[in-house]
Amino acid sequence: MSEYKPYTQSNDLTFNEYLGKVFSIMAMGLATTSLVAYLFSFLYQNEEMWALILPIVFISCIGEIVIALVLGRRLERLQSKTAWILFFVYSLLTGISISGIVSYYTAASIWLCFGITTIMFISMALIGYRTNIDLSKYSNLFYVGLIGIIITTIINLLLFRSSLLEWIINYVGVVLFLGLVAYDMQMLRRYYDSRFSNVEMSEKIMIFSAFQLYLDFINLFIRILRLFGRRKD
Repeated sequence: MSEYKPYTQSNDLTFNEYLGKVFSIMAMGLATTSLVAYLFSFLYQNEEMWALILPIVFISCIGEIVIALVLGRRLERLQSKTAWILFFVYSLLTGISISGIVSYYTAASIWLCFGITTIMFISMALIGYRTNIDLSKYSNLFYVGLIGIIITTIINLLLFRSSLLEWIINYVGVVLFLGLVAYDMQMLRRYYDSRFSNVEMSEKIMIFSAFQLYLDFINLFIRILRLFGRRKD
């Protein structure tokens, strides 16, 4: 949810071209994550591999946090090539970190939840694209809600382990990330209208925009999978 100062030089891309590139980058990230999660999930079938898997998953989660901070705080200082690498490394690490979750559910329910997520994502993206409401005034609310969900999830895992609280967290998470989809979609238009100082900055902003939408989709999918996914016997 970072905001960048406006630039003066016009962008050669039309908004539809810009939008197409952003969603193409996002789709490549999702494809990378899906493939890695699918391949890595097979390792969970062998309990002897768990001692090796868990440290890798933990390191992947730490790596995700570091990359997210770098992309969010240091984007203007990065080279576009570095931004590309960080985005795809993040996609790979996410595939590793969610592989454990994916391994618990049947393939049919995963595809069903993925389809539901896609429909909801596209619907909210269209709302964000077309609405005249300024969603930026809710950015602090989105941020507080996101932090609240993270903290509550950790507390529930460590202390309460309440299925009811987990159910509530997941439903709140669905609402929150749907709102973030609309917000980030609206920010795409603002980034485009602000123009970019050069071609490289334009490319980095597209990568960052794709990264934000990618995060929204992944988190929305995980919440929906936990709510409606069917676990393996």
